[in-house]
Amino acid sequence: MPNKVGQANQTPIALNQPFARHSRQKYQWVPPLEPRTPFQRIKHAASSLGTRIVDVLRPNSPRASDRVGSLKAADKEMVKLLAHVLDGATDVPTMAGTIQQFSASTDHVFHTDKDENVALAGLMDIRAKVHIEHMSLQDLQTLTTRLDKAIEASAASDSKDSLQVLGTLTGIRRQVVREQASRAVLEACKATLQASPHGPKAAADQFDVALRAAERALTNLGVPLDGSEAAKSRPYALVKEILNELLKRGDLQPKDGLPRESMRALFKALPSATQSELLASDKNKKPMFNDTGSVDALLKDTIAQQWRDLKQAVADHCEAVGTTNPSADLPRFSDHVTRLARQWPALQEHTAQHKLPGDRPLEDQVSQALAQLTRLQPEQLQAQLGRLTPEQLVDFSTALRSLGIEGDCLDLLSAEIRKGKRESLVTPGNYLLEACNHLSLGQMPKALEWLAHAIDATPAALETNAAFGNPQWKKGAEGYTAFQNHLIKSALDRLDEKELARLHASLRAPRFAELASLLQQIGFTLEDMPDPKGDRIRKMGMALETLITELDRRVKSTSTEPTDDQPLDEATFEVLSKLTGVRVFPSGEMGVVYDAPKAAFQRNLDAMLAKPAPGFTPVGQKGSSGVSEAMYVDLKRSNYVIEYPNDYSEPLFGNTEAFRIDQLRTNAELSADELLLLSQVAHQGLWAGVIATQSSPQDSPIRLPDGTPVNLVGQPKTTFTVRRGPEGRLFVRCEQELSPVLALDPATGNTTALDMVKSGAWFGVELEIGKGQVQVSKPLTCSYALVPAAA
Repeated sequence: MPNKVGQANQTPIALNQPFARHSRQKYQWVPPLEPRTPFQRIKHAASSLGTRIVDVLRPNSPRASDRVGSLKAADKEMVKLLAHVLDGATDVPTMAGTIQQFSASTDHVFHTDKDENVALAGLMDIRAKVHIEHMSLQDLQTLTTRLDKAIEASAASDSKDSLQVLGTLTGIRRQVVREQASRAVLEACKATLQASPHGPKAAADQFDVALRAAERALTNLGVPLDGSEAAKSRPYALVKEILNELLKRGDLQPKDGLPRESMRALFKALPSATQSELLASDKNKKPMFNDTGSVDALLKDTIAQQWRDLKQAVADHCEAVGTTNPSADLPRFSDHVTRLARQWPALQEHTAQHKLPGDRPLEDQVSQALAQLTRLQPEQLQAQLGRLTPEQLVDFSTALRSLGIEGDCLDLLSAEIRKGKRESLVTPGNYLLEACNHLSLGQMPKALEWLAHAIDATPAALETNAAFGNPQWKKGAEGYTAFQNHLIKSALDRLDEKELARLHASLRAPRFAELASLLQQIGFTLEDMPDPKGDRIRKMGMALETLITELDRRVKSTSTEPTDDQPLDEATFEVLSKLTGVRVFPSGEMGVVYDAPKAAFQRNLDAMLAKPAPGFTPVGQKGSSGVSEAMYVDLKRSNYVIEYPNDYSEPLFGNTEAFRIDQLRTNAELSADELLLLSQVAHQGLWAGVIATQSSPQDSPIRLPDGTPVNLVGQPKTTFTVRRGPEGRLFVRCEQELSPVLALDPATGNTTALDMVKSGAWFGVELEIGKGQVQVSKPLTCSYALVPAAA
């Protein structure tokens, strides 16, 4: 566009330049001052124009300044008109005066932009759209109803100018609403395509979002949705009109629309009933915006192609059912029966919805296949049942039932499904029974270990049972809880009355309720652990509570109080510490996991590996020791352990470093490279990053109950356990303990008295050594416990 204002390098103000607050995402009225009217509110917003617009123009340009002034004046009149309509007034002379003022204020705009060939009506369109497209939903709905009243008043007074301008505003409003609806429908259609692999229902749910967007647009346009049959079809009609535009736009610019093949895939994903609604929605109706011929043609072609594809699929599956021997290949046979059971009803539905002609030869072919299934004998299935997955068993059984095939074969499949469900419960159920047995005998530590085994085995049992036709158990936490309750009840069903009574009597002791509560508490404390220990402990607590509740329901209570009133013992807390990886004490206090040192630990590890130390040569020796100097110094002050495959562990021993190095090299079967690489990290310097954060007054994550940051001062005890894993992989488990400790306030130098036995800090990480690299194989865990000293 030629530059008509100022010099050639100047950019003239755009005719659609947003003024004041109208450049925001939503059109907002300025908060009213009592008793400010809508006109006053908009006037106040426009009053902040000031010099903002001058920034886009060349300063000191009188012609540019005049242009800005004209456009500001025209915009002011447009604001007046919109406010007048929004306020519900139908004063036609006032509206006509505002329109005349708008025309008068545009002279200089036209004078400076005469080459743009912008007519008065065009400029009015531009300025009105600036405001309408930034209106809130509430203001758009208000404008819809108030414009109709203003048009009625103008028609009654025969005001042609007012009618023309109000008609323009109505058109712009419709255009803005439709653009909003188009964006929403496009996003919903993309979501429908993404959901289509999950089946027609998933696709229909997403497409329903497009219909809801169309309903909102119709409401904003003032089109009533009154529950009538005509009203029900309007959202479908509007969606189809938008789809037609998206189709045309997509063929030219795929990013802004839906290409033809995407649109075809969209229609194919929809249920036949939805296709039918779309096809008939604008029958004998004038489109609200655009013609829908292109979409209609594509939709009809898709429907016809689907019909042909469904008929061919049904014919193919009927033929396969007739030619496949179930005794030789039951998985293939059951797959064809399952597909036939799905596609034959789909074909019938598709044919009925779209009033397509029947196919008598195909119907006869289906009848023959059903007759063959009726003659199917259990002996033909028995030998091959083991080849069917749980999903195939369920699908095959469901398919026979939906096709109306009853009898011995269906009974056989149902029995196999019940058997599969029972067998999937055996492993976790046996673990639960072991836990119950030890609970009955008061052997709490063993009971906890078996309960942990049961929890670990539960997910696999859940997956299998879900595959056998209980998908609700896969639905998040509620599904897991329901399955765990089912598992516990199934395990208790295997106990006789005496065993139930004995277990119930044991679990009535107060310490069992205390244990259930403690497990939940520990679990939630550990919810940020980098491994699933916290989740497992929480589920153990849930299981114990469910066990107690279920026993109370099954066993009649007696007046005899339980004689076992002993508190939880030290062995129980040792097991809990083993299961959680942090220290748990009888009072319920435990190490609190924190994340602050983790980044510092990784930075320190990276720095150690970036500058690998050479093999250290001790004084008086000619050859290298084969390990770094840091590890050589630590060989006697840290604990080095070799763990063998049979879980037997043996610490290094001997009076000399050379003897210990030789044990490590020989017993752990280390090559020279592995030994040197191991020595780069297996020493006390590994914990420098962790210690730095906990010794800093600002960064220490350790807090007293009152929130005071403290440092834990104590003698470190470091252990490095070296083991060979699967396929000869080399691992080293690194652990450090600070215990006993003192809590030092770095700001004051004061110490807080702690229980020296129960308080401390514990760090652990596992590293994999190999191929010239060191990698973290099990993430860093850090915990501490601050147990106040007894008064």
